[in-house]
Amino acid sequence: LDAALREHLRTEIDALLRSLAITAIYVTHDQAEALALGDRIVVMRQGAIAQIGTPREIYFKPADAFVAAFVGTTNRLEGTIRDGRFETAAGFLPHAGADAAKAALAFRPEVARVCRPEETGLHFTIAQVHFLGARQRVLLAAPDDSRIIVETAPEEPLTLGARVGLAIDPSRLAPV
Repeated sequence: LDAALREHLRTEIDALLRSLAITAIYVTHDQAEALALGDRIVVMRQGAIAQIGTPREIYFKPADAFVAAFVGTTNRLEGTIRDGRFETAAGFLPHAGADAAKAALAFRPEVARVCRPEETGLHFTIAQVHFLGARQRVLLAAPDDSRIIVETAPEEPLTLGARVGLAIDPSRLAPV
């Protein structure tokens, strides 16, 4: 089905299930469909349950790296946690977790914000900008060439090769 028809059917299925007030098990490989229709979602991995939760829990607080990568687009920063800071190749950000020689934090493209380098401890170079109408998808490169995807407003002026900062609300980071 084309995207518009899928969206229409998703709306109709949701309305039908709610009007009938029934419990239904809906099996899908379409993540957007699962997030839109589900009150509770079960993510399976190799025949075992990886996580059960509400759509928001699954999306924003994934249980592990598999769930984070399976549902939607996820960024992953790898580094160390020391003295209240998460340190990575792109710089640092405040983090209240216990010190760890190796750590990884995940976040979604829409919860990060491109800013001036002096506003944050994380620094990247703009590698690509894709105008998508309602938003821009921006690929940022760290000094170690790891990549981060961020979504910005379509009118935000961005220049390829520019050095930028990346601001992330610490409450939107999920350990993976």
